[in-house]
Amino acid sequence: MNSMILFGPLILIFYFLILRPQSQQAKKHKAMVAELKRGDEIITRGGLIGKIKKVNDDEIIITSGQSELKIARAMVAAKHDVTPANDAG
Repeated sequence: MNSMILFGPLILIFYFLILRPQSQQAKKHKAMVAELKRGDEIITRGGLIGKIKKVNDDEIIITSGQSELKIARAMVAAKHDVTPANDAG
């Protein structure tokens, strides 16, 4: 019984520190990938930056430089923010 009293809070700590944040991050990524559209600039998990040319169900065609690449939707890491930074220098 004593081990159950110690084991319960340990499970709660594990849930709130590891499992919950990971599932929230997965939901955000899934929502971001679902709303991708033509013209968005993205960064892939491999580090490529490109502009979306065509969106299909499971794959995206991007242009990067003068190349066209077909990638899986799940391999999009983030949208690329192309706003220039203001230098105060």
